[in-house]
Amino acid sequence: MWWKKKKKPKAPLKDYYLILGVQQGASQKAITKAFRKKAQACHPDRNNSAEAKGEFQELVEAYTILKHTDKRNEFDARIISEFCDSFVFSLEDLDEEKSKSKKKSKSEFHRILGK
Repeated sequence: MWWKKKKKPKAPLKDYYLILGVQQGASQKAITKAFRKKAQACHPDRNNSAEAKGEFQELVEAYTILKHTDKRNEFDARIISEFCDSFVFSLEDLDEEKSKSKKKSKSEFHRILGK
């Protein structure tokens, strides 16, 4: 049945709020302020370390998503969707474990009785 087919796991989402160091309900002003503060610290012109370039690219990616309301809403919806998917799959796994344990306990019961 189509609803019981497990979906292939997607690549984990980057938490853009965590990257910028803001809470999920942060205002546009707070997002911009956090971006500027972190950008000064990890900009490749100021920081010559090898990780700085990667951190800065990740920071810019997070900022471009969160500064636009439409993109931010899509990102938030995807977070909710992935949470719901993981919750549903965990329930399905729990049901499978219960059914396996019932089968095992029945066979164990019959083994003890000698049947």
